[in-house]
Amino acid sequence: MERVSRDEHPREGNATAVILYDGVCGLCNRGVRSVLKRDHKGVFRFASLQSSAGREILARHGIAPNALDTFYVVQDFGLAGERVLSKSSAAIYAAARLGGAWKAGHAARSAATRPRPGVRRGRAASLPHVWEV
Repeated sequence: MERVSRDEHPREGNATAVILYDGVCGLCNRGVRSVLKRDHKGVFRFASLQSSAGREILARHGIAPNALDTFYVVQDFGLAGERVLSKSSAAIYAAARLGGAWKAGHAARSAATRPRPGVRRGRAASLPHVWEV
């Protein structure tokens, strides 16, 4: 496997995740620089989607290696439970791992997806006109 940036071995130190990004996208490169600036604990390693390492990881998870329309976070990289997150799930995971104010986004998403049947039923019952077809 091609080198995943920051270290020869991506599991050294505190690194547990790999961000796969489009290496020719200026916005993606700025995003990587932003994560590097805030990743004080060394949680993330990086590989471009076009690299042999990036393509190998995507193929291992059944994702087309030419899928350059998003970025991915490989959670628990190199471990038995390794999994790939994409799009907003990847962004929220990365923000949560960066900590600080970035963690608020993760907390908001968790609250929004956590089942709250009593609250939802009560609110829906008070707004019957919204649900009529």
